[in-house]
Amino acid sequence: MQVIGRDDYERVKREFDLWVRIEKKKLLDELSEDKLWKLFDKYNKKKLDQRYYSHPVLPMSQKAKEAIEALNERKLAKEKAKQIASRVSDLDWDEEQEKKAVDRYEEKLERKRFRKEQEVVLEELVPKKTGKEALLEKKKTLTAYHKQEREVDPAMKDSDIFGDDDFSNEILRQAAKEAQQKSKRMRIQKEKAEEMEQKKLERQKKEEQTIRMLKDIAARNFG
Repeated sequence: MQVIGRDDYERVKREFDLWVRIEKKKLLDELSEDKLWKLFDKYNKKKLDQRYYSHPVLPMSQKAKEAIEALNERKLAKEKAKQIASRVSDLDWDEEQEKKAVDRYEEKLERKRFRKEQEVVLEELVPKKTGKEALLEKKKTLTAYHKQEREVDPAMKDSDIFGDDDFSNEILRQAAKEAQQKSKRMRIQKEKAEEMEQKKLERQKKEEQTIRMLKDIAARNFG
């Protein structure tokens, strides 16, 4: 069996990438250089399933396909969140907000995938018709399905159901709202601090006036 070395990385990158995605649940561009070469050295021992050394790659199982699809969706969600974060950098976007954005986007992708699978099933259940009648029947069936889905989840919007890509704007609106709330809190804190400082100055002024008055009384009475 031919030995694989680091110089062969580009030649076997596709198969190596497949192994990393399925077995390690990682993406190559997520790995540090040190971690990547450690995994590649392990891969080079050629003790893995033969599919990871074949060219072209052997057909994957459904489980493997789902694992890769999930990783790709997570990567897409992270990239989307970073894009949004770059657009709202002036709103103090932090890691927690980015994580929430990724989670929401992953959930959106999962919903889209689930709906797509359900629509395929529905299409199989609809009587096979042709032409305009078929289109009307399909539209009627999907409308009924989406209505039922909305009743199960009242918070679901039409944009979620029909797949309009306005998710970025939704995140931006939420970020803007959070920024406004933060600005309001800071303004209130500033006003309270100014009010306390004003009261402090007034108190000091009264104390100084009292001291001067006592000194005047003492001077008149005791010379």
